[in-house]
Amino acid sequence: MKKTSIIYLVSAFFLFQACDSKKEKQPNEVEISEEKPTEDINQYSQETFNSWLNYYNNQINGFDLTNFEKEKPFKIIRSKSNVTPVWDKNFNANYKNYLVYSPDSTKYIDFDSYKWKFDKKKGLEIGPDQEIVLVNIPEKKVESILFYGPSYWVENAYFKNDSVVVLLENSSDGRPGYQEINLNKDSSQYYIYPKKVKNPEEYLKNRILSIQNKDL
Repeated sequence: MKKTSIIYLVSAFFLFQACDSKKEKQPNEVEISEEKPTEDINQYSQETFNSWLNYYNNQINGFDLTNFEKEKPFKIIRSKSNVTPVWDKNFNANYKNYLVYSPDSTKYIDFDSYKWKFDKKKGLEIGPDQEIVLVNIPEKKVESILFYGPSYWVENAYFKNDSVVVLLENSSDGRPGYQEINLNKDSSQYYIYPKKVKNPEEYLKNRILSIQNKDL
């Protein structure tokens, strides 16, 4: 089933409030196409995207950004989220450095706090589901923009600008993908890679642990 079909099903679940809701070797340089979502973004965002590409460049033979296949755009369905925002006294400080902020710092994306946690021995526990949450700080608004089951997950993200966020993803079948979401239009364009990686869950684990280790 195509990724867009999965997203439409998930969106339908939200609309009807269903209970069952549904992305070391030294990296080589990857040439970035101007047609992909890297134009007019800040240095941090560029480094995030390049790092993700370089990771898969080392995992997939013949990896090339231009080989990502464009799928049909789809509508983002927003819904209220119960994920705890950063200003709340109950916010878990473990997730502070995992939040992805917009350039003007008025919004952030949280795709971590629903997905995983550290146990009492600081071991990483990753759950099957993932809620991708958009938080508007001035408006004190917390909204779910996507909800994934175990088949897909977001493994990194960045804001291209204050109104466009890019989600870097993978899936249980090992095909990396990314989507560019226009928050003003609530629309998303998805791209998926035709080749598979052997251990699709590794990037997410490595990212989580690398940020945790910086805090130690």
